[in-house]
Amino acid sequence: DPFSAEPGQRLYRSGDVACWLPHGELEFLGRADHQVKLRGFRIELGEIEAVVSEHPAVGEVCALLVEDSSGADRLAAFVVPLPGQEVKVSELRELLRRNLPSYMVPGSFVLLDALPKTSGGKLDRDALPALGSDRPELEEAFKAPGNPLEETIATIWRGVLAVERIGVHDNFFDLGGDSLRLMRAYNQIRAAVGREFPLISLFSYPTIESLAEYLSRSGEGAEPAALQSDRRRELLKAGGDRLRRQRERIRQLR
Repeated sequence: DPFSAEPGQRLYRSGDVACWLPHGELEFLGRADHQVKLRGFRIELGEIEAVVSEHPAVGEVCALLVEDSSGADRLAAFVVPLPGQEVKVSELRELLRRNLPSYMVPGSFVLLDALPKTSGGKLDRDALPALGSDRPELEEAFKAPGNPLEETIATIWRGVLAVERIGVHDNFFDLGGDSLRLMRAYNQIRAAVGREFPLISLFSYPTIESLAEYLSRSGEGAEPAALQSDRRRELLKAGGDRLRRQRERIRQLR
């Protein structure tokens, strides 16, 4: 132990994760064996739990990397409110967004009466309930799709997000969407509407209603995707022909 005054003492790796506070105390953040990797990012689950615990109505919390009903990995937070207190998922989500990077914000929140414990009184993570496909708690009231385009987008979102009931005012990212799910949704919507549109529009219009309105406006007079692809191939072929002719002229000059 290099920190011990006595030679030959052993330093033990406890596996605990902590940080020094400004006043010199240590803050326990969790266990090192609770670190997970999601979409290339290393995530310390204890950091998520520490931030959620700052909410005044939260009694206990457990963050976990789980498999949703579609088989995809997803961060989930299992939260137990204090007795007599009400916890709003929207407040937890906002608290996390203010304090952690976006990839550490859980896509699912599950409110429980109590966390499962082992016979020894420790948290039993394996006994936590599986994620369902119900619509999560959101600030927006549910409103069903009102036209064929909205219904098409809703159907795609339901498959990508593994959520059965999605309203036109629900935010894609509040439903558990991330960059990978966004790309899957984009490719399917692009194929469904039959034309190209910018990927960034899904960030700018993250609800079904706003996205459908945007696609309706931008689609007036737009070429179908097949024609755009044909035109792109023609331009590439013409550019290749010009390059070959230039190379031939250079060889002749030599």
